[in-house]
Amino acid sequence: MRASSLDANRAPPTASTAPRVTAERSSPSALALAPARSPRRPALVVALAAALASAGCPSAQPVEPIERPRVRVRSFTEATPVRHILAVPPFAFAATSAGLDRWDLRSGRGVHLGAEDGLPGERVQALDYDARGEVWIATDAGVVRYDVHDEAFREVPPSPDLAEVDAFEGASVSAAPTGAWIGLRRGLFHVTREGVWSATGVTAPVTDLYLAPRGDVLWVGTSVGLFLSRAGAAIPLGPDVGCDLASVRFVAPAPDGRAVVVGESAAREQRIALASLGGCQSYRASPDETWMAASSRQGELLVLTDRRLYTMRRPSGSRGRVIMRDGMQLLPVPRGDGAPPEASPFALQAMSGPLPAGAQALAALGDEVLVGTQSLGTARVVSGRRALQWLRRGELVGEATALSVACAARDDCYVATGSRRAWRFDGEHFSITGGGDRRVLAVAREGEGRIVGLRQGPDGRGIAVAEVRRGEWRDTGIAVDTPGRDPEVGFARFAPGGILWLGLRYRDDAGELRPYGVALVDLSAGQVAYHRTGDQGGLLERGVLPIPLDVSGVAFAPDGTAWLATPLGAVRVDGDEVHVFGEADGLRSEMLSGVAWSRADGGVLYFAAGGGVGTFDGDTWSYPRELALAVNDMEIGPDQRLWMATDRGLAVHEGGSVRHFDARRGLVENRIEDLAIDQFGRVWLRGRQSLGIVAP
Repeated sequence: MRASSLDANRAPPTASTAPRVTAERSSPSALALAPARSPRRPALVVALAAALASAGCPSAQPVEPIERPRVRVRSFTEATPVRHILAVPPFAFAATSAGLDRWDLRSGRGVHLGAEDGLPGERVQALDYDARGEVWIATDAGVVRYDVHDEAFREVPPSPDLAEVDAFEGASVSAAPTGAWIGLRRGLFHVTREGVWSATGVTAPVTDLYLAPRGDVLWVGTSVGLFLSRAGAAIPLGPDVGCDLASVRFVAPAPDGRAVVVGESAAREQRIALASLGGCQSYRASPDETWMAASSRQGELLVLTDRRLYTMRRPSGSRGRVIMRDGMQLLPVPRGDGAPPEASPFALQAMSGPLPAGAQALAALGDEVLVGTQSLGTARVVSGRRALQWLRRGELVGEATALSVACAARDDCYVATGSRRAWRFDGEHFSITGGGDRRVLAVAREGEGRIVGLRQGPDGRGIAVAEVRRGEWRDTGIAVDTPGRDPEVGFARFAPGGILWLGLRYRDDAGELRPYGVALVDLSAGQVAYHRTGDQGGLLERGVLPIPLDVSGVAFAPDGTAWLATPLGAVRVDGDEVHVFGEADGLRSEMLSGVAWSRADGGVLYFAAGGGVGTFDGDTWSYPRELALAVNDMEIGPDQRLWMATDRGLAVHEGGSVRHFDARRGLVENRIEDLAIDQFGRVWLRGRQSLGIVAP
């Protein structure tokens, strides 16, 4: 249902509430990007202070140092973490919970493989490569083979006889030319290439598998310890043979042909065991860093911990324990069988060079290392190069046009970028919501907590308004029309009275993007009103306010007055009165790209133009020197600080100064296109390659 006009019924501000600007000083809530350094006090000053104190002068009260809150910076380019990496030259396979990415290491180009390509399930659990040129892939829905040469999937039929093979969550896989070993929560199974399944003597939940190069010994890590499978028999290896492992995290090949088994002891302490057919020697690591993954290459094992990347190898030309400056020691623990403990034959040296944030998976390939991360894709760490190279799809910002965020709770947020996918964020990961063939243009949160989503209409021309609850999008029947196709929403924001303001754009028949003023949506009445300048006569008589066509931003004063950023200047909309402020009123430039309203100091209007950010106190337009920044977007946070998206990173204005975040402080990139701030004060950023969250 549409209405020809709709106003916000706003009262004009009184003289006593006119906005003003006053100088600000740093407060305890000021954002600290780095610990402040205490300047050294000259000896003369110290001596003078001591002399005054001894002379009986009143002493000043001691000032407690202000501890500024820490800021957490998180960056995302991918919606899902990289769980496993498999290097099969010239390709690398990255396993995620949303499918499999195959990367050509020669060109850096990637191909995403999902259910539509023949993958039986989206959540890839594990993968391994056999000598016949096939990758065995275990997903949450079963097992499949991928022929690297033919680039095709081969079906592995499910077991018709073994009822135990029914859940593949957390599966492990170890491939051989004749078949593969599959570790499940119900135990260890073997499947041939023809799809014949058989059970084994291991019935404990399997956590990892490693098949020795000769193929006659299979090391089986489980949640209850280590097993050795040989000649069809499964033998448990426990403390009585030196294997101090009550649970196993992963198994990898040692540089000397043995197995490196990483897990926890009965006392829940980390243990690293060197395992052979006769048993183990177990060690503790010093420093005690958590071993997360490992991958072997000629003569060494690369070990990823929660802090560093190490190379584990035999020391050359030396005897005894080798102590290195940036190394790690493996210190033997007493054996349960009473035998004397053996010193580790290997030395671990920290590798130089950068390690990406959130590293958790590892694969070695020649002189480079592939590192899978939680949110940034796969990094290529090349020996001798300081800069990282990246393999990532950048799915979070693909086809993005504008960022909007609406949170139902701290760990339940909806993110729209104008693409075919909207995202639901649970505090750690992103999942697809509300998308499909219809582009999700924006999301917005009303003051009482209601969340609406704006999607491209079924005809590709209009905008459909939906209400979003617990991940479900329900159309309200309200439609916003434009005269062209492929509409876009530049901003979507609720006014204090509950009216939703939208900045509209559309594409004409030639494909050019055209502005279309603003639309006001009354959700309770199911009405939409359009306000814009035009050539038609009688618009004002019909209730259409003469708002410029091109509006890049809106901000609301507490009394409901709306301020708009336009190429014609700053526009104030108060009820049915529209006033445009331009250069004749004191603006240096009428080309405004953003606007924000702060309640601090009685009310401050900020506006962004090519020459920087200015302020308005109700009478005078001012341009503070510290705000001489080129700003792409800006918003006021709940603490009334001004946050700005710039080509040099994120900037925050506080206490008369400006602080910056950039790629050196946790962001993926410096150019920030736009930003959004949720009710919890978190600043969401969109760059061309990434999304970021800054939590003050």
